[in-house]
Amino acid sequence: MSTRRLLALALSTVLLAAGCSEGQITKTEGDVRIWLHESGFATSADAADLQGTMVYERDSRCMFLTRVENRHAVIWPSGTRIDEEDPVVLTSRGETIREGDLVSGEGGWHSFDRFEDLIPAECRTGADGVVVFNADSEIEVTRP
Repeated sequence: MSTRRLLALALSTVLLAAGCSEGQITKTEGDVRIWLHESGFATSADAADLQGTMVYERDSRCMFLTRVENRHAVIWPSGTRIDEEDPVVLTSRGETIREGDLVSGEGGWHSFDRFEDLIPAECRTGADGVVVFNADSEIEVTRP
């Protein structure tokens, strides 16, 4: 195989691997803490259907998704924003998410080990891992 073909194959492999990684995750601090994928980064690494009720814990300023008896810290899709007038309200891809709403999307469940440096201890306490929506996941919201 020629050097040019090897170089092209290596570059293609690197680009393909980059598209499948979780990419950069950023955090927003203030009255409410949220974590989200860096804007514009697309991934579909996990294909589980995620669903839970959005809960905000005022003492820790952390948002969680609860499902049955489990509570999970959340990494939201890229483009998710805190509402300027009500910091406990999020918007994600045109959907408004309020405390108590049932939220669905695509992604996966992960242990805190992967996000220990990103998510503070008070947002991990009493939680059962992290729900990670894919960066490009569409969010569906059902009001109770």
